[in-house]
Amino acid sequence: MLATVDSCLLAGLEGRLVEVQADAGNGKTEFQLVGLAATSVREARQRVRSAIKNSALPFPLARLTVNLAPPEMRKEGSTLDLAIAVSIVLAHDGRKPPPRTAYLGELALDGAVRHVDGVLVAVRWLRDHGFGTVFVPAADAAEAALVDGIPACRRAPRSSSTWLTSTARKKPSAPSR
Repeated sequence: MLATVDSCLLAGLEGRLVEVQADAGNGKTEFQLVGLAATSVREARQRVRSAIKNSALPFPLARLTVNLAPPEMRKEGSTLDLAIAVSIVLAHDGRKPPPRTAYLGELALDGAVRHVDGVLVAVRWLRDHGFGTVFVPAADAAEAALVDGIPACRRAPRSSSTWLTSTARKKPSAPSR
């Protein structure tokens, strides 16, 4: 199954949309991360795998490909961790994400959602580009709240397990694209 969620990285004082696509398919069990990812992003494979497992969810025993689009934009840092985890959980369960929702946050191995830099700029950019909901680390909630006009800026739970588990149990939503 395929699931696509959105996130945002910074280029100076401007945001750049990153589409995180996860495909869980048949074949040899492996986890590939593609899309011009720097070493810090490629390391997300280990963080995300451990965070999902330590959140009491099964990590897919399948051929798992995660694409970070657009491919020509270099992706750096750990901001995409939460989006990668959410896309994997949704793909594994055959579910679609809520429309116009973005995810920002680094994952610890135990599933905790950690602070990332640039939340104010990212949330402002996402609001200006039509996103209605943005999940941010609890440590960054006050910074995100400074952005007016976004109907729902939600704190990701301190542990991703609460949110990822509830996501995995929700009924499929209507396709967002």
